[in-house]
Amino acid sequence: MTIIAILDLLFGILYLKKSTAPEAISGVPVNMNIGLTGFSEFVGKNLIEYFETRNEDIHCPKREQLNLLDATFVSDYLNNNKYDLVIHCGININSVEENLKMYFNLERCSRHFGKMFCIGSGAEYDMRNYTVRMKETYFKNNIPADIY
Repeated sequence: MTIIAILDLLFGILYLKKSTAPEAISGVPVNMNIGLTGFSEFVGKNLIEYFETRNEDIHCPKREQLNLLDATFVSDYLNNNKYDLVIHCGININSVEENLKMYFNLERCSRHFGKMFCIGSGAEYDMRNYTVRMKETYFKNNIPADIY
């Protein structure tokens, strides 16, 4: 399943009841205000293209605007930018610790936004044994050689 197919499925679920009374029934606005982290790499670039075709309000803050490693900065930013959805793709390929810190800083501020999707790439699996359409169960059997 491609990332586009997954997104179509997820948004189909989010928008399922919007035709009768979008905010009253589903709690999801017709045009969502979306915050995207990690937009400069492969997954993020494709997400931007995907959302532009759907006419969603997509916001891609740069590190100077949203320092995910600073809990206070993240809280202030998200409090001032009310997103219906945060899609977290931001990573540091050299630091598992920083990746966890970024995630938990966002999670601690979840009261400031609607939902959060965390999306990674195939590089999270051990590429030495790569196969097309790997299942998630592959991960527990093949630990990646690098820290990413």
